[in-house]
Amino acid sequence: FQDQLVGHSRDLEQAVRDRVLAETGITSIFITHELQEAVTLATRLAVILEGRLCQVGAPRDVFDAPASPQVAAFLGR
Repeated sequence: FQDQLVGHSRDLEQAVRDRVLAETGITSIFITHELQEAVTLATRLAVILEGRLCQVGAPRDVFDAPASPQVAAFLGR
């Protein structure tokens, strides 16, 4: 449904996404290039760099203990 929200405000996009998830209770995979969005939405976070899965975990765990220097650099640490 995200493509249908292109051009609308981020607040509207987030409100619609939150409502859909709350009302359906479905498990979802969101792909984003925006770190803040990923951290805000995620219960689990996957870091993929150059097509390789580098780390998976709770957002706090990924930030507190990056699995590699590359993951740390991606996270701005």
